[in-house]
Parts: sequence; structure tokens; C-alpha cells
Amino acid sequence: MANIQPGSPTTTLNYWKLKEHPFRDTILRGESLRLFVDRDDEIFDMEDYLTYSRVIGVHGSLGVGKSSFLQKLAVRAKSQKITMISVHLAADSRETFYREILRQVLLTYKKGEFQLKSDRGMNIDNDLVRLDASVTNTLGSTVEGSVYVAKGKFDKSSSTKTDIHTESTAISKLVTIFSNLKSRIIVVLDDFEKLQYGHPHESRNYIPLLSRFISTMEEKLSHDLVSFIISLDDQFTDLVQKAKQRGGALSFALDDLVVLKNLHPQQVVDMVSIRIKNVGWEKTMADFLPLESFWVISLASQNHPRRVLKILAEAMKIITKYKRPLQIDHPTLSEACKNNSYNIDELDLKIIVYLAKSGGASESDSNFLKAVGLRSRSSLAKRLSYLKENIHLQTKKVRSAKTNKIIYSLPEIAI
Repeated sequence: MANIQPGSPTTTLNYWKLKEHPFRDTILRGESLRLFVDRDDEIFDMEDYLTYSRVIGVHGSLGVGKSSFLQKLAVRAKSQKITMISVHLAADSRETFYREILRQVLLTYKKGEFQLKSDRGMNIDNDLVRLDASVTNTLGSTVEGSVYVAKGKFDKSSSTKTDIHTESTAISKLVTIFSNLKSRIIVVLDDFEKLQYGHPHESRNYIPLLSRFISTMEEKLSHDLVSFIISLDDQFTDLVQKAKQRGGALSFALDDLVVLKNLHPQQVVDMVSIRIKNVGWEKTMADFLPLESFWVISLASQNHPRRVLKILAEAMKIITKYKRPLQIDHPTLSEACKNNSYNIDELDLKIIVYLAKSGGASESDSNFLKAVGLRSRSSLAKRLSYLKENIHLQTKKVRSAKTNKIIYSLPEIAI
């Protein structure tokens, strides 16, 4: 662990005496999956759908944890001897979509992660070289990263049309592989929505692209041992609704859909607790983040994982910069939220403070209205409804005289 030297800049890590930063915003994979926060309900739904569905969608807002969720699912699939193949899509994948799928399927087979009944007549290296050449030819530049490069095996200058893969030949090769499988595979199309950015002059609506893929899958790629998971962004349901309203011939169907929503407050607490312990925080969670401070984060982030990480990282930096005590208090969090342009509604904060002190109240409670500075029950009811949706306020019906009251309270969480 680094020590603070006289006259040297004090970084967040050595000021907090931590071995690494607890709030790095990266996709969890491999060893880092130990930081994965409970998504048991969504995992159950996905695994259940995979027993009978050919195409399952998973969608949620940017940064909600879709990629980490899929990494966790891949580990569980492997324990069940099912191979999950991830195809990471980018804007330029629009022109080479099926070739990207074929490349990842071939690379996974080459690694021995699934078996075929027979691979006679197949030349994996040759197909990978042909894919490399075809993508380079289509996009006009060498594609780095996932492209298989076999130097000296392919001379582009002397290539003919038969030397490269097209979308049609890639589909044909996938049909051959899928029909020859000995074990189950799941193909994940990650960040499908990025395909909409391939042509700047076209409408940013990926539903027609998705519709065409599903039609192709049903006609040519459907097989009992193959399932597809398609990762989509949070505008998916709106785009589908608009497409239905416009009418027309839209061939589209996802067998099932798993929605990754923002976390429950207790999941946020667990996420923070796991991360600070992982990097060597020796005190309690309450010493790091008191309960009253937590609700500030909850209000500002609406329990969105990426926003929580950004706010906490900024708060730690502020504390380091001004040499404050090692505890994330309310004023520091307010400053951190402001620096990240996450606004805290003062009315919502007053509501949370009152509910924390009182243990619960109804919208008709005069003391409640007075404490938050409102005269209108309807205005309070509207904010309570918003908070119920976004930070999971609990409700309970209570009989009072001849009427039923709805009592609102903060969810019980353990810090």
C-alpha cells in the first residue's frame, strides 16, 4: 500500500488507505464477478426462458448492468455444460452482422468450448481468414480486436469473390454448424442497439433491423440446441410501441423479455458494502456511509448502479481534496451530486427525512404536510407516488375511522 510522502500529492487511494478504488465502473467478469450484486429474480427468469424459448431479449438503461448480468449468466451456463458465445456489436457491425456471429462461433469452437458431431469438410482457420478479408473489404479498413488475423495465409491483392465470406455464406456456414451441434449453445448479441448508428442518415430505430434478424433466425438459424439472447437499450419498449402505432408490415417477435431495472435500496447497500470490503475497508458500512447519507444517494441516483458509483467516487475525491474525515456525510454527497449534475429535489429530501424520523405517514397527515411545506394533499400524493416507483417506498393500507389510509414508509435496509 502506498504511503503519503511529505510534499507529494495525496491521492484518493492512499488517503483512504485502500489497495484499489472500490467504485471503478467496469463490466464484471472473471474474478471481479465476486462483486456482482444479487439479481436472482432476473437470473431465474432468464434461465427459465432458456429452457423453452429461442430468442430472449434483455433490456435496461445504459449502465444498469446488462453486460455484467450476461457475464454472470455465462458462468452459470458453463456449470450446466452450456456454452455461451458473446458477440459484441458496434455501429459498423451493421454491414457484417452475420459474419461477426460466425467469427465468434468459430473462435469458440476453435477453443474447444463446444463440440460438433463431425467437422469433416470444415477448415476453421481458412474460414476465419476469409472473414478477416471480407470484413476488411466491406468496411474499407482493417478491423482490430475480435478479428482473427492469420498473417501470410491470405493475400488480399489476389483475392476473388470466392475467397471472402458474404452475409449469405456466413448464414450458410452457421446453418451447417448449428445442425451439427452435439451440445447446447447460447449466442448473446450484446449492444444490439448500436447497429442503428451504422448509417447517420437513416432513422435511429433498430426495430426493423431486429425484426429482419428474427425473421432470418426463424427461417434459417432456428435449432433446438441454439438460443439467442439479444441485449437492448431502454428505448426498446417505446420503439416497439411506436412501430405498432404506425402500423404496416412489421414482422417482429421476441419470445420473452427480461428487464433489468434499477436496484432496490438494499441491493445498493450490498453493492457498496461488497466493494469497500473487497478493497480493504476495515471499518463498518455505517462508518463509510451513514444511513441518512444513503438516502441522499438514493434520491439523486434513483438507485441506478452507474450513477451510484459516480456519486460515491466523486464524494471520496472531495473528502480527499479537502482532507475531511473518512466518512461520506450528507454535505459532501450533496456536493458530489451537484458536480455530477445529479439534482436532489429538496421536497423529496424533506419527505425522506420526515419518513425516517416518523417511521411512516399518510398523505393526509397534517404534520407531514406542514413538515414538507405543502398545503395540497394531491401534490404530496404525486411526490409519494414518484418516490414509491423510484426508491421503493413501502405502502400499507390502514383503517382509520370510516376511511382507509395509505401509510408510506421507507423500505427497511440494513447498513
